[in-house]
Amino acid sequence: MTRARGFTLIEIIATLPLMTVALFVLAVVSRSLIVDMPRRGKTASTSSGISHLVRTLREDVEAGTALPDACGGQVADEITLLIRTGDGTVSYSVEPGCIRRCELAGPETEVERTTEKWQLQSALVTFERYRVHGEPRGVVLHTAVEEIVEQRPMTKLANAHLLFLGASGGGGRP
Repeated sequence: MTRARGFTLIEIIATLPLMTVALFVLAVVSRSLIVDMPRRGKTASTSSGISHLVRTLREDVEAGTALPDACGGQVADEITLLIRTGDGTVSYSVEPGCIRRCELAGPETEVERTTEKWQLQSALVTFERYRVHGEPRGVVLHTAVEEIVEQRPMTKLANAHLLFLGASGGGGRP
């Protein structure tokens, strides 16, 4: 009578640590797929929206003639940017969860028309007027994406964009 081959105690003891390591790696990869992948998709989506905002803002700043301090009841600050163009004034406002672009019909009018609205829940956006000899000559746009990682906010993809006023005409660079 032949005896069926089984595993020895030594083989089982040697295999247990390898199985433990393999299960740990599988748990880490599973967590990454379940938790981190949706967050990365949201970050990529927000980054794409910020890119579109930067493109639109660049066109407005390059076509602009001045950066007024106030217009139509709005005051320029870190979250509001005013750009005077030949057709009127364009306003960019950072609001909770979105950035809004409005066109004011005239230089001092309060009639506004929202032309674009970017839903960027996790975007951090601020405006700073770039000055040369006290005169605003451009805009520094600070952007970033904020993620909540393990109950802590984490800033990613931080950028600063320097846009010169009237640069499309060639005369806007200091």
